[in-house]
Amino acid sequence: MNLLKEAELDASKLVAEARNYRVEKLRLAKANADASIENYSKELEAAHESSVSQNSNTNEFAELNSSADKDISSMGQDFASNKDKVEKFLVDLVCKTN
Repeated sequence: MNLLKEAELDASKLVAEARNYRVEKLRLAKANADASIENYSKELEAAHESSVSQNSNTNEFAELNSSADKDISSMGQDFASNKDKVEKFLVDLVCKTN
């Protein structure tokens, strides 16, 4: 009878140890999963920030090119419209000097 009680106690201790081992293993797995999720989240956030930054730079570059093209076009129009006036002014100035 005592042998049976000892075997029963040993079995319950073994079951308790197995249960504790399983619980500890689950805690460790959960901690590892949380760390992996956090790292993955940080990677995604960094990739998103990089993408937003590149898009912002692309948009700024496009805006700068557009602004430069407008300025060049405006200067060309100013040159075309004032060309005749400047030529006349220079001819008159040369004629007056002689």
